[in-house]
Amino acid sequence: MATLAVISIALIILDFAAVININSPTNKWYWINNGILIIFAIDYFYRLFKSEDKIQFFSNNIFDLLSIIPVSVISSLMMLMNMANIGLYFRIIRLVRLAGLFGKLRHILHTDGILYVFYFSITFIMLGSIAISITEHISLDDAFWWAITTASTVGYGDISTSTISPHTLIGKIVILVMILVGVAVMGMVTSSLTAYFVRKKMWPKRDKNSDDIRLILKKLDNLEEQNKNLVQQNKKMEEQIQNLQQKHDATKWTEFKNWLEKKKVRMRKMAKDKNQMYFATNPEAAHDEHVIDYHVNDIDLKFTTDAGVFSKMRVDYGSGVLIKAITGLQFPKNNILDVGTGYGPIGLFAAKFWPDQTVDMIDVNERGLALAKKNATLNRINNVNIYASDVYESVEADKKFGLILTNPPIRAGKKVVSEILAGATNHLVTGGVLVVVIQKKQGEPSARKLMKETYGNCEILGRDKGYYILKSVKK
Repeated sequence: MATLAVISIALIILDFAAVININSPTNKWYWINNGILIIFAIDYFYRLFKSEDKIQFFSNNIFDLLSIIPVSVISSLMMLMNMANIGLYFRIIRLVRLAGLFGKLRHILHTDGILYVFYFSITFIMLGSIAISITEHISLDDAFWWAITTASTVGYGDISTSTISPHTLIGKIVILVMILVGVAVMGMVTSSLTAYFVRKKMWPKRDKNSDDIRLILKKLDNLEEQNKNLVQQNKKMEEQIQNLQQKHDATKWTEFKNWLEKKKVRMRKMAKDKNQMYFATNPEAAHDEHVIDYHVNDIDLKFTTDAGVFSKMRVDYGSGVLIKAITGLQFPKNNILDVGTGYGPIGLFAAKFWPDQTVDMIDVNERGLALAKKNATLNRINNVNIYASDVYESVEADKKFGLILTNPPIRAGKKVVSEILAGATNHLVTGGVLVVVIQKKQGEPSARKLMKETYGNCEILGRDKGYYILKSVKK
């Protein structure tokens, strides 16, 4: 395109010099000139069509638009329409197209600002041509050619035998200015062209650097766009998190209130159930009596049981393990105490097995105590004292025992169980024995530790299906 621009510039200058004619359709230069114009027009409109931003393309390619003004075609049409005088002056507009063609060479002419010098020179030559044509009464073509040769060669006479000798003051002033402008322009053009050819070798590297810079700028734009998108996404995520948190908090609060309500219901139920359990003083459970036959060591016993007492359907397995373990037990014969007797299986067996010993049977459960008394009568056992006592509260302080037996009420809590185990030492004679049955999963290790700390000893007397028989002797 630069080569075609140079050719088109040469054609316009030669036309002004009357060397060729690019305005007549019968002249080959007319078709060459307009052929180049058509090529420029196709290139311009194709790039305009492909551009994404039409307005930006238009503003960045003004010179390309000026270079496709069809001056020759318009001038020929005016000639055919008998508007030759107007058409002659319209040819001056070719200077505008000439400026556009110089603009297509901006890669060269931008060197040291020479492009602006060309614009100034073309404008000044056009004004000088009009001034000389009017003041000296010569044709516009001759005046323009004279202006070019005067500015470029510092004097028309150097290249032409037919000189123009100005007769008016304005003409002389115009010639003087043309000479001065010519000196300045030629000096700048020469230096700029020299700089252009020197720098041309550096263009590939400069183009590569330009491409790299454009690529970097494009990536920076992409990063900026991505950052904007990330900021928007973060805002959306924060809003979603806040919404979820609000919903979560509301859900948690609802769950907490529901849990609290269930807890209250459960506690009320437990309070009610507690009044029905075997360690309650007066169980509220409806009566449901049963008779149990129990046989061990050639001793036959019958027990009447009822709702609200421990193990109402059968003698508790742990109590049975304890009963079997004590049949060979040695202890001071100083009476026996059964703590937590219930309906009396352990205490009544001990009274039957050691008829020479008196057995005290204590419990807080009034219903259980009534059943124990009934069962003592049923089994014709008289060597027993059955009375209510919260742990050892009602046991006479000066009354000591050689053997204390207990299947402690685990469900009454660790505090009650600990009071039974540790408090027994105050009611045993020296050498007296404490025997306890307790399941491993219900606190056997901690019970054994407490007995060892209290009595200085603790022996596992037996075990069966997770039930441990622990024995401590008061020293």
